Amino acid sequence: MFIGVYVPPADSSYYVGKERDSNLQLVQDYIMSLYEQDEDVHIMLCGDLNARIGKWDGNTDVDMVSDSDQDDFCRKSKDTVINRFGRLLIDICRFFQCTPLNGWFGGDKMGELTYISDQGNSTVDYFVLSNDLISSVKNFYVFQRVESDHMPVVLEFRATTVADQPSRRVLIEKRRWNPAYAGSFCEAVRSANFRDGMRAAIDCLSVCVETALQTFTDFLLSAGDCMVRKVCYGGPARAVGHSWFDDECRLKKREARKALRRYMRTGLTVDKDVYRQKRSQYKDTHK
Repeated sequence: MFIGVYVPPADSSYYVGKERDSNLQLVQDYIMSLYEQDEDVHIMLCGDLNARIGKWDGNTDVDMVSDSDQDDFCRKSKDTVINRFGRLLIDICRFFQCTPLNGWFGGDKMGELTYISDQGNSTVDYFVLSNDLISSVKNFYVFQRVESDHMPVVLEFRATTVADQPSRRVLIEKRRWNPAYAGSFCEAVRSANFRDGMRAAIDCLSVCVETALQTFTDFLLSAGDCMVRKVCYGGPARAVGHSWFDDECRLKKREARKALRRYMRTGLTVDKDVYRQKRSQYKDTHK
């Protein structure tokens, strides 16, 4: 079961009137409900949890580590802090026999930072897997990007089968508001046919809400037919670029990524300052 989660930081206004532990408690309760339905369920939890677990590796079972890694197995992290949410995440890992991949697996043997900002650095973005799933993982690493304060975490699974199917293009219809067709849309919703559809939807409310909602949706989509665009998905991959992303943008992005790589390698404050400056210059090219 894949579970994507965002947990706001402890000082967020989100928690006004709420318990600060409420979000991770909800995660724990949800996982528990999954186990109650199927005791053999496997969990893959990922996201920005704002949980800092330092170098904790107390839950890790060395039997699931590959032979090549067992001799020097020790979970590492460039973020050595354990905070309140981190302790809750550790409890979840212990209770459900899960393990974070950060800091010991694949391409993240050093436990790279996933958040770098003026407010500080930390590792708060994770992939946490049921121990039984780890043997199916091919690689895990923290990808270096300059577009955000958060670095993407990347998980690659081992493929058990290879599907040899030709690429297929799918044509779908999308409706996007276009002021040029506002008059046609308004005319459609004022029509007798549309009014009849709304009455039919209202009449269905006392019998079946789902039918009423579907009727309303169908007539509303019909009124928006004047704004239909047909879009193709799939088929051979094509490089897509933005016309505004010019040579200056590419240069500033290249400089920012170079500065990020240097800071990730040295950890020096002066290199972080250079990275923040280069990243700010790159973002200015988007304005």
